[in-house]
Amino acid sequence: MHVEKELTKFTTMANTLKSEEGEQGKLPDIYSKIWSNYEFLETTDLSSTDAEYQRRVCESIVSTEKAIHMTNLLHLFSDNEDIDEVSTTSLKYLLLPGLLNYFTLRKTGEDRLELVKKAKAHVKDFMRLCALYNLTTIKFEDDDDEDEDAEMKNGKEVSTTLSAKKEPDLLGMANQRQNKIDRYKEQKKTLQEIKELRVYVEKEHVDDEVQRKYYLLLLKNWISSSLDDYENIKMELQILKQMAAMKAKGIDVAEEKKSEEAAAAKKKPFRPFIITKDQLQKQVIGAGYPSLPTMTVEEFYEQKVKDGTFQIPTGASLQDWARDPDQTTKDKAEEEAIEEEKIAQDDPEKLAKMRNWDDWKDDVRRGDGNRMNMG
Repeated sequence: MHVEKELTKFTTMANTLKSEEGEQGKLPDIYSKIWSNYEFLETTDLSSTDAEYQRRVCESIVSTEKAIHMTNLLHLFSDNEDIDEVSTTSLKYLLLPGLLNYFTLRKTGEDRLELVKKAKAHVKDFMRLCALYNLTTIKFEDDDDEDEDAEMKNGKEVSTTLSAKKEPDLLGMANQRQNKIDRYKEQKKTLQEIKELRVYVEKEHVDDEVQRKYYLLLLKNWISSSLDDYENIKMELQILKQMAAMKAKGIDVAEEKKSEEAAAAKKKPFRPFIITKDQLQKQVIGAGYPSLPTMTVEEFYEQKVKDGTFQIPTGASLQDWARDPDQTTKDKAEEEAIEEEKIAQDDPEKLAKMRNWDDWKDDVRRGDGNRMNMG
């Protein structure tokens, strides 16, 4: 009785699938068309808004949804199977949710927020399926998108700025960046292997082992791409929701951004001034140009010294320094050269001065006279 029931169930499923294939075409043919469109979109120079580009995108979305429906009818994948139990010809159908995510993200002409939400569901389905067969250990945890939507519906306060809600985690960002670099290097290596194997896979007769390795590498590459897609989707969703919240409050996003940029660019205007040689010239020029503040060289110097901008070397006059700022440095170098020459020639006066200094250092210990610490 149990066998008859199972046989009836199998017959019904086969008839349903046969009917589906009669209306929509065979699953391998549909998949070939989907993959052909994917390769076209990856290599074309057409803009994403081009009519032909969007026609292929829409056609691929419909075909991919049909292919997923047909694989479900066939029960090609099971929760209690291992990847080794999946036939080589069925491996490529694991890519279908990932392909549906790819096409959905490239569709235009509809509400972007809804499209991105759909793409997020598709990429999560793909990663869940890959994790089921131990192709990846990464699992996307359920986030609080639904909670955020509930808050918006309940009338709770939602931020209307495009900035992040939390302070950035610098360590987490650094780790994430390193992971992306490592993943990029691994993906580059995988793509090279895929390119080499594809030559053999496209032949009429291909070894099953080679074909299986090719599809497993494809899955590995798509898992890596899906991780990047998921991060981009989360960021785009956050921005789109904040924009929707701003729009609901009657805030023009473009005008808000312009006003913020204008406020940032608005600075205190620079007021020009004239430096005069002396006080008399200051009065004359000031009388002729009353709108321009003026100051003498001495006043300018005092202001700069007060600000700590520069300082004239000790012993130099302001006019001498203004005439030749490097003169003091030159004089100091000449003095050092003269002192070295005296030492080299055993100048009596210089030698006596040096001996007296040595004697003083012998008699006076370092720190004598310094009573700050009351030692």
